Amino acid sequence: GDKTWQCTSQYKNFSWGPRAEQHPLYPARATELMMECMNTRLLGRVRDQLSLAYNCDIELTMFEGFDAGHFFCKVFTFPQTLREAAAAAVQVLRSPGPLPFTDHEVEASKKVMAWREGRRQREDRSYWLGRLKLQGKLQHGAMDDESHLLESLGADDVQLAWQALGGLDDPTVVLTTSGTPDVAAVLHPHDLPVVQHSDFPEAVLAQEALAPKSSSKMDFLD
Repeated sequence: GDKTWQCTSQYKNFSWGPRAEQHPLYPARATELMMECMNTRLLGRVRDQLSLAYNCDIELTMFEGFDAGHFFCKVFTFPQTLREAAAAAVQVLRSPGPLPFTDHEVEASKKVMAWREGRRQREDRSYWLGRLKLQGKLQHGAMDDESHLLESLGADDVQLAWQALGGLDDPTVVLTTSGTPDVAAVLHPHDLPVVQHSDFPEAVLAQEALAPKSSSKMDFLD
């Protein structure tokens, strides 16, 4: 991750643990599975239970060749329930803290991922090209183990992947509308924030400020 993520992870004492050393794809697969579990929670809570949205999901982007990525959550709702739906979505994104992932959630999400990957194998021509590129970057035999990696992941692995996410303590929430000016007028700029920010980001920044600064010197030649 970037400098902010590294600083936050250090503050949290986060580590992927020994499994990341045993298999290079462990962090990526665990994070993908976690995102699938999170999508199930989002739909079940924001759409089905609270009826605040007609669709919502979370998307993850991991950059090839870089130890970094980003995620964002999209919630589609009516203007009158926009703020409530956004607040509920953030609450769900934070929910694994008080309500850790369960084995039932993980096993159900595995089935969804297996079905989706099987469809890609049949319909997406670029799927096998990507697999061949990945084969050249991994050690010999690692691709054989990857088929068993997803199946071996459990609730603890998914919970660990959630802990790797950054930004949930100080999320950036964007409310947008489409339509006539009357639709946008539903949002009042002087309303309270959608979510209350925690003190955690400030604690990280304070720790970073106390760290010794590296000095650099440049000599200019005439």
